[in-house]
Amino acid sequence: MTIKIIITLSFLLIACYTDLKSRKVPNKITFSWLITALIFAGYEGLHQGTLYLLTVGLSWASMSLITSFLFRAGKLGGGDVKALIALSLLYPTKALWILSIAYLLTLCSKAGRKDIKNYPFMLPITGGFLLTTL
Repeated sequence: MTIKIIITLSFLLIACYTDLKSRKVPNKITFSWLITALIFAGYEGLHQGTLYLLTVGLSWASMSLITSFLFRAGKLGGGDVKALIALSLLYPTKALWILSIAYLLTLCSKAGRKDIKNYPFMLPITGGFLLTTL
């Protein structure tokens, strides 16, 4: 469990850095994180059984649906979508909470600002992860 948190935090911090620096999260980072998340989900599924895999599948499907709508609406970037989907594979019971807290943190930080275009959403995703996990 601890190694999963350390790996997740490592990916999130690297993604935050690149998001702040260039407002993009490279595919090298997000796809390697997705592959890592699939490996962890498969490993945990072998040990925890079918119910866990069903939970992971439902988490993945719901996060994919929600983030695709947000992406099409211009509220999330591609790196944000892939990061949230990876989180849904790694933490299936916490993924929607992470997204909800990330949006609340975003709303709080944008309060009173008129120009909110190009906001680095990896920061609130990381905050949502920290608040739900640690």
